[in-house]
Amino acid sequence: MASGIAAYSGRESTEHSSTGEQHVSDARPSPAAAALRRLGLDDNPLRRRSDRLQTRARLVLGALFLLGCVVAALVGRAAYGQETFAAERDARTGYQATGRVLSTSTSTADPQTGATQRVVRVAWQDGDGRDHRQHLVLPIGRKVTSSIDVWVDSRGRASLTRPPESRTVASGIGAAMLFLFTQTLVLWSAYGIVVVLLNRRRSRAWQREWRLVEPDWRRRVL
Repeated sequence: MASGIAAYSGRESTEHSSTGEQHVSDARPSPAAAALRRLGLDDNPLRRRSDRLQTRARLVLGALFLLGCVVAALVGRAAYGQETFAAERDARTGYQATGRVLSTSTSTADPQTGATQRVVRVAWQDGDGRDHRQHLVLPIGRKVTSSIDVWVDSRGRASLTRPPESRTVASGIGAAMLFLFTQTLVLWSAYGIVVVLLNRRRSRAWQREWRLVEPDWRRRVL
């Protein structure tokens, strides 16, 4: 009889323990609920109004950042198309010319290496026999001669080398990255201003509540 009661008690305690484990496992929040709690989107009654305003600010700025990513892609695509059009125009109307070195001067030091740069004034003629003059910066270590080969683009600007074909892709990526950097800086600054204003509001609210609680707290503690 006693052994039967003990066996029944053991089964009952086992059932209660397994049921308790099941209740504990059921009480654990789902990954979605945990993510909402971290983002401040749950219905926690302890959250202050300022906390909800800060959460809304994060959501709005996050949506603006995603929208900005789309705009950055459009900006990069537009810059790529514009540079591609310029490259095609240069391929049609650009030309190679041999220029005469009119004068040589020394410029300020190169900001990267600190070496002294040389600037030459070059004159050349286009296909119609018109004269052109322009200042060019020579690469470091290049000797100055009486003549120099230049590449002239469709806008009449001379350079020592023909621009690479990869400039179109680089221009598009650079424009998109610049837009993203500027957008991130502006949004982050805006969020920082919102947090500063909300923290000031929280501090004033805490001071008002403390003025109400302090007399009673002093009577009980002191």
